[in-house]
Amino acid sequence: MTSNVKPLEFFDNTRLNALRECERKYYYRHVRHWAPDAKKPALAFGSAWHSAMDILWGRTAELYQSKQSTRVVIDAAYEAFIAEWTKSGFPHPDELGPDELDDLAPRTPQVALEMLHAYVPARQHIFTDPSFKLLAIEKPFAVTLAPDDDTTWYIGRLDKVFSYRSRVIGMETKTTTSYKKDGYFRSDFVDDFMLSSQITGYNYALRMEYGDLSGGIWIDGALVHKSIHEGFIIIPEARSHDALDEFLWTVWTHIDSIRGNLKALEERRDPSASYMAAFPKRTTACGNYGGCPFRSICSVVANPEKLTEPPLGFIESRWSPFEIVDLKKLGFSAEQDAISVASSPAAPTQEHRPV
Repeated sequence: MTSNVKPLEFFDNTRLNALRECERKYYYRHVRHWAPDAKKPALAFGSAWHSAMDILWGRTAELYQSKQSTRVVIDAAYEAFIAEWTKSGFPHPDELGPDELDDLAPRTPQVALEMLHAYVPARQHIFTDPSFKLLAIEKPFAVTLAPDDDTTWYIGRLDKVFSYRSRVIGMETKTTTSYKKDGYFRSDFVDDFMLSSQITGYNYALRMEYGDLSGGIWIDGALVHKSIHEGFIIIPEARSHDALDEFLWTVWTHIDSIRGNLKALEERRDPSASYMAAFPKRTTACGNYGGCPFRSICSVVANPEKLTEPPLGFIESRWSPFEIVDLKKLGFSAEQDAISVASSPAAPTQEHRPV
């Protein structure tokens, strides 16, 4: 039976950023769906902190009623942190021994609890402002990239959306160990968001939904440190119309590259060939961000189409818009998601105009 569901292509910052770093990295992560088989404390702590923030932001009305109500909400936030922390495969704090604490430090549940207690007074000026109103927590979005194209979508999820002083703000939560004595945060952390494609994309989505009411994206930064637990910062990042037009052109350029490489892979796929004539390696990026996780494969395999399963140290882990962004909330169906970019027919490159 032929399906009447229109095939759609979903692109998010994670997928596009993999291509920006290296076309071959995109192939491994989003065509073959391979990922390193390793637990990462930084990711686990960041995800757990997000869960704790969802509780605090969702219960701001209780935070400042009394000392008892503050403790109740912080305890609930910490429970959410622990639930996500253990879900990521790390031990409950009651089961962490001295050696494990040293290995994980400063990213430990005990540090997170101290941070939660410090976060409440640090954000009181926002939460108690008469204009503050929480609009959404973990808000998924799917926005079109051209007025005449309803099959290609830019997707993501805003940690928080709230109204504040006549503007609608999107909030992105970030944690970092990038510490300096004067001001808590090193400039490399603060400056990293000035040209961030993720933050620009979030600005685009916010403006698409709220128009001129959009007040940009705020980064809610939290310092993770062994002994300093009150390091928090708000980094406001708004984008001009020109910057958003440039973002659209750049995104379409990346999409055309993905489609072109997928078409080349389909036409030239040959497991017996000496090399793979698609998704070329960008060797200048092998050492970025502490080293590409797929560098060990690239160094010995010229044609990964020869590989029938993930190599040792890797697992198959599909990056799914429905799981990560939860597109069901926006009315998309799983059947549409099943037609992923990795298997969609390639489209000819064309000129795309900003909306």
